[in-house]
Amino acid sequence: MKKSSPEPATQALIEQIEKFESWLESTHQSVFDQKEVYPEWLQFSAAFVNFLGSKKQGNWTEIDEQAIETACHFDLGENLFCSLSELERIEPMIQPYSNVGVRMRMLSYAKRCKSIKMQVALFYFENDHSEAIREEALIALSKEQWPEAEGHALRLWKTRKTVDRMVALDCLHALNSDLLVEYLHKAAKSRDGNVRRAALAISSIKNIDKMNWPKKSESLAEVKRQAASNLVPTEEDWGDYTADDYMIDSHEHFYGKTREEMNSFFLENPMEAADELFHMPPIPFQYYIGGFEILRCPDAVAQKPPSHLDNYSDVASCFLSLIRLQLKQKPAAIMPIMKDILSLAEFTAAHQENYQASIEIYGSFAERLAEIKSLYADLLRDAK
Repeated sequence: MKKSSPEPATQALIEQIEKFESWLESTHQSVFDQKEVYPEWLQFSAAFVNFLGSKKQGNWTEIDEQAIETACHFDLGENLFCSLSELERIEPMIQPYSNVGVRMRMLSYAKRCKSIKMQVALFYFENDHSEAIREEALIALSKEQWPEAEGHALRLWKTRKTVDRMVALDCLHALNSDLLVEYLHKAAKSRDGNVRRAALAISSIKNIDKMNWPKKSESLAEVKRQAASNLVPTEEDWGDYTADDYMIDSHEHFYGKTREEMNSFFLENPMEAADELFHMPPIPFQYYIGGFEILRCPDAVAQKPPSHLDNYSDVASCFLSLIRLQLKQKPAAIMPIMKDILSLAEFTAAHQENYQASIEIYGSFAERLAEIKSLYADLLRDAK
């Protein structure tokens, strides 16, 4: 990759990024926990699209890579393509970007564009060299009822790899396949705990509660809790975390540590903690989101003077923001444990005054909880 000074289109994007950062600082917000809408998204979008149009295969510098990664990282609300119509977004979405995380983000953007999402997903499934992106594209195609998706899902199952089998189940679920129950039963008998948990998540959403789980002593509720058990996630649970720079950071901070060991990180850096959880694979996410249980501790709700609150107001706000974002963008990771998470969210909303989280600064926790419940209800309804 070449090192050089930025080209004009890259420099223009960098300037928009710097303006956005200045706005965040002036409004006392973080990328992850934005309470106001950035007023210049249209200009940011135009610079982003112009930047993408200036790039050709093999013509990427380290500065270019850094600029597009930063822009995508800032865009949690998916505004970077707002200056284009849906049909105009196809070309920039399917360029041969060398960064895997950027290609994954392009695929994610396309999922929210009704008229082009299948075309973009098919492109990535047929052409991308990253196994993770091809599998994500296959799930997207399954949700669009692509006729060939079932055959590809069954071939994934036959590889016997953990991630492949989990993807296969997701595809059969999205297709509402006649084979779904058969393969859920196969997964229930698997020695692979991750595959069993994936099957349980689907069976509970589909109300298939009479699965033949291996141990009779394990009730449905007990098996559900395995997704967020007390077992620290293994290297296998983290999967191919090296494919994404943000996932590398979360692995570096969290891997091998218990939730209790991360308590101080949640208290001192709640925005960073929430951001890193958002970029985690499902199993580590399901384990470490339990770190927000510190919101129930006596110090958090004791209504101490502000100097002794240890950022609990920020912790509470970031927790609610994380749930909302997961439900909107990564529901598969949070849905299996959502009932437990909702309980903590309700507790958090009920104790806004205890956390001394001013409504003028943080908004109403009760209203944010209502939005979370609405998103959750919509996902449950769509899964039926």
